[in-house]
Amino acid sequence: MVRSSEQTRQQILDAAIEEFSTHGIAGARVDRIAKAAGANISSLFRYYGSKAQLFEAAFDALALGSIDVVPFDAEDLPGYTGRLMDHYRAHPEIVRLSAWYQLERPAEGVPAQVVVSERSKLEQIERAQAAGTITRELSAVDLLNVVLHLSLAATGTTPILAATPIDQAAARRAAMTAVERLVEPSDR
Repeated sequence: MVRSSEQTRQQILDAAIEEFSTHGIAGARVDRIAKAAGANISSLFRYYGSKAQLFEAAFDALALGSIDVVPFDAEDLPGYTGRLMDHYRAHPEIVRLSAWYQLERPAEGVPAQVVVSERSKLEQIERAQAAGTITRELSAVDLLNVVLHLSLAATGTTPILAATPIDQAAARRAAMTAVERLVEPSDR
């Protein structure tokens, strides 16, 4: 069976996502990517230009492609935390690839798509705060930061807990309870 060029591109990209999420940019090897994709190295470079450009394509396809997959609701930040935890547990490569991006591409800054998504979430939190449905004791930035970090709590990215078996359901409940208590308006 002969593959189309689009199928070959996609198989290279899928293999690159796995390789980069496991090894980062510096540790990834294009020969392993090509072999896992069932392609030759010249195809990899023809489609993606360079190892760095392939990493960018992998990051765009995986991390940026999943930014707003989990529905955000400022009125239900505990639920959003739990849904995000579930998504990260189902797709650990997103967390790993994003971590590698932050470690190995700090000069690149935050991709514009991430900025747009974060601004939208912050505006929704600010509206909920103005309506009095969630606390005003913390800024919208601090609330979103806590939610995002708690959603990573059971992913194994926390070095101290990485070697500790994690009860995923309990971790999810704990994170959601923490956010629920955190966002509760103080006048209730």
